[in-house]
Amino acid sequence: SPFVIEDSSGKRHFGAVQSETFFTSSFFYFPETGGAPVKFPLPPKATPQGVFADTLLVTLEQDWQPDGQEAFKVGDLVGFRWGEFATSGKLPKVELVLRPNERQAIQGVGISKGAVLVNLSDNVVLKVLAYTKSGPGPGGAWSSKEIPLPEKGAAAVVFSDEDETTAFLGFEGFLQPDALYRYESDTGALKPIKSLPAWFDASPYQVDQYEVASKDGTKVPYFVVHKKDIALDGSNPTLLYGYGGFQVSSSPGYSGTVGKLWLEQSGVYVLANIRGGG
Repeated sequence: SPFVIEDSSGKRHFGAVQSETFFTSSFFYFPETGGAPVKFPLPPKATPQGVFADTLLVTLEQDWQPDGQEAFKVGDLVGFRWGEFATSGKLPKVELVLRPNERQAIQGVGISKGAVLVNLSDNVVLKVLAYTKSGPGPGGAWSSKEIPLPEKGAAAVVFSDEDETTAFLGFEGFLQPDALYRYESDTGALKPIKSLPAWFDASPYQVDQYEVASKDGTKVPYFVVHKKDIALDGSNPTLLYGYGGFQVSSSPGYSGTVGKLWLEQSGVYVLANIRGGG
C-alpha cells in the first residue's frame, strides 16, 4: 500500500509499504529523480511515525543494532535525519528519543506543528507526553513534559497534524466519562471542550491501584473502585475482571452499567491487568 511522508518544510515524499507477515513490513521510498525504490534501512518489526524537526521517528517492535552504531531495544522510539536519508539513501546516525522502562509501553505517536505527542502506558495508566527538539538532526536535544490530564485513567491523542499547532486529546476513567480536550502544542495550553454524559454520581467513590505478586514473583497491577467510606473487612461483594491477550491491554474506562448496577449497589469493582496484554 502507498504512504506519504511530509517533511518539516511541508514537502511530500512518496513511498510504499510491503507487509511480508502480520507482524513484519518493509518500507520503500520513491526518489524524485526516478530509479529504483530505496528500502528503508529498518528492521522488519519497526513502524515509521512521521517527520518532526527533520527527524523521521520510528517505533521499534524488536531489538535493533544498526551497523556501526549503538544498539536499540524493542519498544524504543528512535529517529534519524530524514533529509539526509532522502538525499543519500543511506542510514544516518540513529538517535534515541524515548526508551520506556519495564512498566511502560508506547501506545501511539502523533505529530503536530509544535510537538511530538507520545501516548504512553505507564503502569497501565495512559498518559500523553509532548516532546520537542532544540534543533534538527542528531545535534538537537529532545525534551519532554507530561500534559496535565486527569490521573488514573486512559488518555489518548484523538487528532494531530503536522501543519496544525492545535491537537485534540481524549480522556476517560472509571469515574469520568469520555471527554475531549483541546491542546495547543506551541504554548502548552489545555482546555476541556466537551464530554459524554455521566450515568452515575461519581462523588462517593474512589479509585486505587495496587499490585500483587504472581507465582514467579512478577508484580501484576490492578485497579479497585469502591465507595470512599467502605469497611475494608473482606465482606464486600466484588466483581473482578481481567483480560490480557493478543497484546491488548485492559485500561481504565467508564461504564454506566458498572456504576449504576454495581457501584451504586455497594459493590466493589476490580480490573486486573493480567499478562498477555500490551
